[in-house]
Amino acid sequence: KEIETKGNVTAAISSMASLIAISIILRASIVGPFTGWENDIKSFVFSFFMGVAILEILGTFVNNAFLPRTSKEICADNNPAAMTILASVKIATALIIASAI
Repeated sequence: KEIETKGNVTAAISSMASLIAISIILRASIVGPFTGWENDIKSFVFSFFMGVAILEILGTFVNNAFLPRTSKEICADNNPAAMTILASVKIATALIIASAI
């Protein structure tokens, strides 16, 4: 709603960071040698959902630790600089999770 109606760049940066982070984890979950359908599907589902869960947990921790008023920064202040920092941290966290998968 923020992006569509108000043209909020900060909300767009947040959405973009989430999509990039999830796609990084998705790629890491898919890559690997084929060992059989059952094994690979179980491995993919476990890796993907655990990766996204860890990303959200760490994202919440980072938001609360470094920028506790994130929703205010996004909606009221429209502060793209603050959101760019959080987006960078989210993408870096996804890269770390992907290397661990």
